[in-house]
Amino acid sequence: ALLMRGMLLAQSDEFEKALADFQKVLESDQENLPALQASIEALFQLERFDEAEAILQKVIDKAPQSPELQIMRAKLL
Repeated sequence: ALLMRGMLLAQSDEFEKALADFQKVLESDQENLPALQASIEALFQLERFDEAEAILQKVIDKAPQSPELQIMRAKLL
């Protein structure tokens, strides 16, 4: 429920609120890939690039072949 609400908030450009929901999801499940990816995107939109890159690198280490993650990485470069 929190992940979906966060995604709806992000679609409404409410990235701070969305990020808070994604972080709550990650508190209970640190490996939740959709929440991690959504967090990276929200941080990118908030221009918090260093934080986005740090999370992205951890996720890429776990799923190095993911095309979505490689696209996100390219956006940050």
